[in-house]
Amino acid sequence: MGAAAKPDIVPPGVYKSSCLLLRRARRTGILKTGVLIIVLACQPFYGCKKIVHDKMEQMAIQLIITGQWQVEDYSEGPVSITYLFEGYHFRFRENGTVSGYKGAQETSGTWKADLLDYSITSEFPSAGDPLKKLNGTWKIKDSGADFVKAELSDTGTTSFLQLRRN
Repeated sequence: MGAAAKPDIVPPGVYKSSCLLLRRARRTGILKTGVLIIVLACQPFYGCKKIVHDKMEQMAIQLIITGQWQVEDYSEGPVSITYLFEGYHFRFRENGTVSGYKGAQETSGTWKADLLDYSITSEFPSAGDPLKKLNGTWKIKDSGADFVKAELSDTGTTSFLQLRRN
């Protein structure tokens, strides 16, 4: 008779890679951080990706809706037209609306963030220049807690936008 088969050391519902990570974490002391525990707990469940995505989206939205924003730089191709946005500030709201203010004048629009595509779509349907130049889906190129750099490419022209939180 052959040797007895080794029992499967992987508990049901846990991937073998999780067990390997757990063993490595025990050896290196990483387990104390708690981050690995969350990763291991979520790995077998599809819904955890959604939970992480939803939490990231909530955090991004909180950054966007906090404070007021102004156009720090706007260029169409190599030509800067930032001066057209002087005096404007923008207020984004959690319900997907945005208002552009210049003095007592308010122009309403909508916005939607897409974390998977790393973009923000904004629309000011009844706006004239310069606010209608903000209409479209902007690809985020760089961002931080108080700024966003984005690019819009349509009809052969590329526009560059940098917003700064006041």
